[in-house]
Amino acid sequence: MVVSKGHVILDPSSGSGDTQLTLKAESANVGNREIVSTVFTVKAAGVSPDKTITANLAAAPEFVTLEQAGTGVTVPATAGSVTITGVSNSPKLEFGVEGGDIIEEDLGEKNYTVETDTNAVNGVNINGDPGADHKYEFSIELNYVLNDTVESRTQVFFIQGSSESTKQTLTITQSAGAARLEVSPATITVPQDGSVVNVQVTTNTTFTVS
Repeated sequence: MVVSKGHVILDPSSGSGDTQLTLKAESANVGNREIVSTVFTVKAAGVSPDKTITANLAAAPEFVTLEQAGTGVTVPATAGSVTITGVSNSPKLEFGVEGGDIIEEDLGEKNYTVETDTNAVNGVNINGDPGADHKYEFSIELNYVLNDTVESRTQVFFIQGSSESTKQTLTITQSAGAARLEVSPATITVPQDGSVVNVQVTTNTTFTVS
């Protein structure tokens, strides 16, 4: 049997005679940004007082990881939304977009989700600072606009923790829109006196008249 406290596993939890105890983190990367101290109490029949073992789980460096960073995300030409996900232990997350016309909404005070908290705010310290104790999952829903061109386009999304050294980026690619062509009016009378009349061409691509 083992005993687990504060992200540390101690094995065995009981024994007889001289015994070597082993301690290890409960996972290969707990992600705690601050040292987590845990006290294990060792009791033996007829011995007083009890003995204690203080286990200090080493702190992990602050980090931000975007799950789609390697592949980027592709969205259709129609307007909609896309969810960006990742893992971090930062005390706050700041995000935005660099140039481009895919994401046009104001991200300044946009809400995002940290674990079960759906009210985390861009650039504001996360309530309860879960990253001090463990790494956490986060997600951000971004709204993108219609691509009314016949070319695909890209935009860079970025996110960082409390320092620029944690900055991560991914590329958002939006598919090309469908070509369209309209003329108005479709039938027109051209005067004999040489005066000009106009037909409006509405299109998102090049055109020729023959």
